[in-house]
Amino acid sequence: MFALNKLLPVGALGFVALAFALVLGGGAPAASTPGLPDAGAVVGWLVPMLSFVLLVIQILLVAISLSGALYFQDEKGALSQKALNVFRLLPALFITWFAFTIFSIVVRFSYEVGIPLSSALDWYSLQSYLTQTSQGTGIRWQLGIASALLVFSLVTRRQRGAFGLLLLSLLLFVPPLLNAHAAGAGNHMLAIGTILIHVVSLVIWIAGLLALWLVARTSEISNDAIHRFSGLALWCAIGVGVSGVLNGWIRVGNFSGLLTGYGGLLIAKALAFFVLIRIGYLQRERVVKKWNESPKKMFLRLSLVEFLVMSATVGIAVALAHTPTPTRTNSGSISQAEAVTGVPLPAAPTLSRVLLSYQPDALVLAFLVVAVALYVIGVRTLVKRGDKWPVGRTISFAVSIALLDFATSGGLGLYGRFSFAYHMISHMVLATLVPIGIVLSAPMTLALRALPSHQHERGVRGIVMAVLHSRVTAFYTNPVVALILFDGSLFVLYFTRIFGDLMTSHIGHWIMEFHFLAVGILFFYIVVGVDPAPRKVPHIVRVTLILIAMSLHAFFSVALMSTNSLLDSGYFGSLERPWALDLLADQHLGGSIGWAMGEIPIIVALIATFIQWVKDDSRESKRIDRAADRAEVSGSEDEHTRYNAYLAKLAKRDAQLKEYE
Repeated sequence: MFALNKLLPVGALGFVALAFALVLGGGAPAASTPGLPDAGAVVGWLVPMLSFVLLVIQILLVAISLSGALYFQDEKGALSQKALNVFRLLPALFITWFAFTIFSIVVRFSYEVGIPLSSALDWYSLQSYLTQTSQGTGIRWQLGIASALLVFSLVTRRQRGAFGLLLLSLLLFVPPLLNAHAAGAGNHMLAIGTILIHVVSLVIWIAGLLALWLVARTSEISNDAIHRFSGLALWCAIGVGVSGVLNGWIRVGNFSGLLTGYGGLLIAKALAFFVLIRIGYLQRERVVKKWNESPKKMFLRLSLVEFLVMSATVGIAVALAHTPTPTRTNSGSISQAEAVTGVPLPAAPTLSRVLLSYQPDALVLAFLVVAVALYVIGVRTLVKRGDKWPVGRTISFAVSIALLDFATSGGLGLYGRFSFAYHMISHMVLATLVPIGIVLSAPMTLALRALPSHQHERGVRGIVMAVLHSRVTAFYTNPVVALILFDGSLFVLYFTRIFGDLMTSHIGHWIMEFHFLAVGILFFYIVVGVDPAPRKVPHIVRVTLILIAMSLHAFFSVALMSTNSLLDSGYFGSLERPWALDLLADQHLGGSIGWAMGEIPIIVALIATFIQWVKDDSRESKRIDRAADRAEVSGSEDEHTRYNAYLAKLAKRDAQLKEYE
């Protein structure tokens, strides 16, 4: 269907590249040492081959979701019939993915335990594998995400649903990556982040081209869609290149590591990357810039060549994941703290150490780089157009980004992994100071002013507008909902075992950091935000909201300072740190810090709300005066005069009623 059979040679080349890379790189299955369990060569080859098949199917899922989200022309937010025809492929792909995943579970279990494939078909053993190993946990997460994808795909009829499918399909790639080579490498936070960025960028790049190819074979492609892919491919190429260099260096360790089989595969993958860059340049110069006069055949021809190189690249990438790295930083002795957190235990905190220490978190850094780049591009677009953008908003954005980096990758983020007090400081920076800076920088207003509008489709600007005025946004921007999420989630997080569970993993840290930032932005967006909102919240409601938030936050801090037991499920005790040995005192200190740091930004927000209230009243008075002046000049009645006349009429009627009585 939709000429997907034309891509079969592309997949075949990927298999060939995978096989050659495994043999040349030293990752091909070999006979085990006599006396040790061995599942056999067939099972050994099946493991990477199944990984390749599953990866290709997942890329197809992303491509179809991406086609509906960005490339097919929508009909007032609804997916066109041609887009829905392509989306009908999704159920069959999901069923295929589930079948290969179930088979892959049995094969992986057979390979890792070292038993024949027939002996691996034991339900109780498979159940133990899925529930008691990190690999099994990752597979269970994938199955859960895929199940949600399947259900969601059956009811998706609108463009926003395609975006939801795109997000879920990208999440399918995350669980296996947390158990990849990078998980056992040094610079843990950097290694895990770079491998996630690398894979997701590569997948979006391949899926973006595949989505455009599907659209080209089923309908007309708009010039806007072509340029949209060109920009997306550029961002992905940068992400693949930078993250690939960093992650490759972490794995090989030094230049001598490049002379190993693993290093050779890295070099081959790098060469394939440069070939892709060259083909992408040709696409941009010969097709994108001249799309109106360029024939579709040229695009399809160049795309086919690009697909061949991409398939070979994916084959090499899968081979790298199944090839031993030349270094193993975990082979030596490491501290208990590093085993738990993934980073070495820092020395006792001092002011200089907290200010100057830096442990980069690649995923957060990538987010910050993209956010800064988009903001700068938006400001430059306005300046080139002759419009002005307040300098204060740009400064506010820069300060919030710097604080966000300090609270995640800087000394504050580092020590927050080892001490509850510093964790609470980081929490308050992420939940209060950073959000205030972000909402005052008006990123949505900048996006709406900088993004172009489209005549025949929503485009990115239309999507932003649709999100701002959607029912989901209206629900979350309800003051009561925002207050519950901002303050109520504190009690749920810290006074249940959720906090201890999240602290033990990198994904847990990312979830907490995202939550703190998101609920903070939501709350202060309602209170002091300058971006457009689905509802106008009266100033008296904003003031009431701030006062309630202050009270709840103070109550939470007092409750935290009054605790007689640890809330971290033993996490901080397991670190065996030689400083701040009184864990309960450290927890009480965190409560007092949270009280102090939480109240000050909220008071600042209260003052800002009063200032906005006064300014709004002043603007309203000026508007009424201008309307009155215009009415006087034109000889007509203005709004204020009509209202006074209405009041006079009511007074006259009341007087007549009293006279009658």
